[in-house]
Amino acid sequence: MKSILWCISFVIRLLAIVPDLYKADRLAKKGEFKARDELMYKLSKKWGREAIETTGSTIEIIGSELIPEDEAVVFVGNHQSLLDIPLLTGYLKKHTSFIAKKELNKIPILIIGIRNMNSIFIDRGNVRQSLRAINEGAKNIKQGYSYIIFPEGTRSTNGEMLPFKSGALKLATKSKAPIIPITLVGVNQIMPKGTLKVNKVNIKVIISEPIYIDKENSKDTKALSDKVEGIIRNNYVKYK
Repeated sequence: MKSILWCISFVIRLLAIVPDLYKADRLAKKGEFKARDELMYKLSKKWGREAIETTGSTIEIIGSELIPEDEAVVFVGNHQSLLDIPLLTGYLKKHTSFIAKKELNKIPILIIGIRNMNSIFIDRGNVRQSLRAINEGAKNIKQGYSYIIFPEGTRSTNGEMLPFKSGALKLATKSKAPIIPITLVGVNQIMPKGTLKVNKVNIKVIISEPIYIDKENSKDTKALSDKVEGIIRNNYVKYK
């Protein structure tokens, strides 16, 4: 019953922000991007928090003071749940966009919000399109937009981390934006993969110190990826 009520609540809350999503779309078409961004920041914060809080779960954020306030960053995290994006957009102290797989481009209503968050779509089977998307994202970062990426490429089935995909940090190395490793613990237990059952859990979000891109790590991307993955894995073992 709790799961059914949560799903109904989620849909109702999504429908409730539809007028504001269309308003954001109109602002973008008129070139009023600052007003659009302020509206989307407010909406994503409210929607993200409500999506998590209505499950009855508790959230502990560790290290939020480590996020730079005056520059765009690339948040790199482990992918645990469909609720990872609501969690991070709701609780991170930054207006964030994300890399979305092309399939999300077909979901009515949701696509309006994704588009107006300046998120970018990637076709994993199309190398040229992926490179264009990365270039677009790097350009957006230089204009002040922060991004969330999940280098595992897909959600874990049991909460344990999967290996990082090669080249997953190209958005950071291309834009030279600081990387902020983020470790998610417990999110997979709210709605386990393959089910719509909703559970009340204790969630931890561990934010690590920024990793700044220099000439050395921008060339040795494998070492950079291993370093970020190692930080997230170590925190996951420590806090789970």
